[in-house]
Amino acid sequence: MRIEPNFARDMLAGVQLGMLEVVTTIDARAKMLTPVLSGNLVNSQKITKIDDVTYSIRSGSDRIPYARRQYFENKRKDRWLEKAAESIGRGDVGKYFRNKGL
Repeated sequence: MRIEPNFARDMLAGVQLGMLEVVTTIDARAKMLTPVLSGNLVNSQKITKIDDVTYSIRSGSDRIPYARRQYFENKRKDRWLEKAAESIGRGDVGKYFRNKGL
């Protein structure tokens, strides 16, 4: 069995593209689930890259101090990031990683 010299590099590139697609999809679904009154909370949602395959999605900022409280206490639309991630996990997660990099 012969392994291509660029296999690891191509595999990492594929995982990076797949993770970015997963995070982007979670972000889009979370924006649909976020409570909207003025739009500030939805518009404050940001994706931050931590390392090659780790991302963070954050809602709220210094000008939106109620974000944490809304996340845990809203009666109809609480825990929107959690629910968005769970909905991705229930589906075919492999579709985000197929035909990427290799």
